[in-house]
Amino acid sequence: MPSIEKIRVHGIEYDISDPNKLPKNETLGVANGGTGATAPAQARTNLGLSYGNTAGTVCQGNDPRLSDSRTPTGHASPNNSYGVGSASNYGHVKLSDAVNSNSDATSGVSATPKAVKEAYDLASSKSNPLSRQSGNTIVYVDGLNHTWSISFHKDGYTALMYSVRCTNAGSVLNNVDDVTLGNENATISGRISNVGVWSDPDHPAVGNTTITVDILWVKN
Repeated sequence: MPSIEKIRVHGIEYDISDPNKLPKNETLGVANGGTGATAPAQARTNLGLSYGNTAGTVCQGNDPRLSDSRTPTGHASPNNSYGVGSASNYGHVKLSDAVNSNSDATSGVSATPKAVKEAYDLASSKSNPLSRQSGNTIVYVDGLNHTWSISFHKDGYTALMYSVRCTNAGSVLNNVDDVTLGNENATISGRISNVGVWSDPDHPAVGNTTITVDILWVKN
């Protein structure tokens, strides 16, 4: 392989056949991509660098502007100039309180904590939609018809079904005359008489009986 004795750099020829002949303090001019100097201060002068805080000047490492605390400039935007945020891309995302939106991961719309809480509360309220409520009243029976009525109230529920029973085996429900099953309210009323054991054919047994009504509610 032939040896290389000379090289030319930017028009300047250097003899490299003898290490003792290598150039000392040679410089590469600014026009050729160098600084034209062998010392930093002279290099800065040759490059024309001027330090300061105005246009055309260079910022030094100890410039206080590099360490002062400044409030960032607001950059909120009503459009998606910088791209829509999605499942795969960072970008603009707009917040929404909606709990009935069909927006997906490509829409650039994100749910707020308020929307998440409303959706959670709604789902939680529907997790156990049925509730049972019982009420009772005591009726004196003496062989005659006696009326009774029981009313109910339950916030956030609608009455769905009811059942009626009496605790005294000697009593019988003659009739349930009125049933009102509505939103948050329910009323059941009827009549009862005694058909218990007769101690005397002409005198029916008398006493108290308890009417119990069960209401099945469904959450609104």
